[in-house]
Amino acid sequence: MINNKYWMAAGAAIVMTLAGCTSKEPAKPVVMAVYVTEAKAATGQELRTFAGTIQPRSESELGFRVGGLIKSRNVEVGSRVRAGAVLASIEATDYNNAMIIAKQNLLATESEAKQNLQDAERLEKLAAEDAVAKADAERQRTRSDTVQARLIQAKKQLEIEENRTAYTQLTAPFDGVVTAIRAEIGQVVAQGMPIVSLARADALEVVADVPEQAVDSIKQWRATAQLNETTDTTDSNVNVVNLKLREVSAAANPNARTYRVRYSMMKPPSSWMLGRSVTLTLQTAASHPAQQEALVALPVTATVNNGQTTQVWVVDGDSGKLSGQAVAIKKQTQQTVWVTGVAIGAKVVSAGAQKLDAGMTVRPILRTADAAEGGAKL
Repeated sequence: MINNKYWMAAGAAIVMTLAGCTSKEPAKPVVMAVYVTEAKAATGQELRTFAGTIQPRSESELGFRVGGLIKSRNVEVGSRVRAGAVLASIEATDYNNAMIIAKQNLLATESEAKQNLQDAERLEKLAAEDAVAKADAERQRTRSDTVQARLIQAKKQLEIEENRTAYTQLTAPFDGVVTAIRAEIGQVVAQGMPIVSLARADALEVVADVPEQAVDSIKQWRATAQLNETTDTTDSNVNVVNLKLREVSAAANPNARTYRVRYSMMKPPSSWMLGRSVTLTLQTAASHPAQQEALVALPVTATVNNGQTTQVWVVDGDSGKLSGQAVAIKKQTQQTVWVTGVAIGAKVVSAGAQKLDAGMTVRPILRTADAAEGGAKL
């Protein structure tokens, strides 16, 4: 009996203890921590670099205007030639013989034409005196006119054969550099077949491929080029050269989705030779003095699009409450977006913005690295 009373008393004590525990205040909810970026004005310059090469503005594929066996070749790849220099020649025996035949044919035709003209003039005089029939004089005049036509034909044929003989030598049409050799001595080539590639050495360009996102505004960028590092660090000619945009490809590369751009070089150094690799640098000033609203650089992950407007979440510094702020996007890359509508110094949520709602209380964690990255370049 005593034991039962003991256990009943112990049980009552446990129940009272548990009841006392449940009377305590509930635990405070956990405040979500979010990464924020401090909005900073976009100042400075945006720099973009691309790999490029030095190429000629124009390059011609030269070939013989007649066919034949290549007899000599006087240049190699890299040879610098002057206008009129003989680059190669083909066997000209047959062409010389044809020219000799044309000359002899012209001499014979000239003699025949002279004799027929004299006969025609003599018969016309006799016909006027009724010494011969007028029909005979007319027939002789016709023969004379025919020979005169053959004389003109013989002269033109001689010109053709002289030109064909001259075409057996391939000459440089302008000063340039040989970039390719496509035939060797002893090879039989057809008329017009490319033999030598000749590039103008006085008009060099920087050629590069840029992404399609940069094509629309590429004319507004200042372009410079610099030779890639070489082992000769003492070369004073290795410096920066200003460029001028000359041409943008009309269509993108179907595989890389890039556009080819060509820049004319302003006074390139002598060490800037064909085929050398360069670094193309594009830059533009990011200051906007005439802009009424401040331009702010933020990470791309800070923006949220609800289907109608684009906004960012701004954290109140005292209460930690979130409020949506509509913004206007002025420019965007894969990492950074430039917007207006955000006050300088505002704490903007830069990660997980899609999971937040207005009025939420958060604990901001400043991401200084992102802020520096977003505000350094435009």
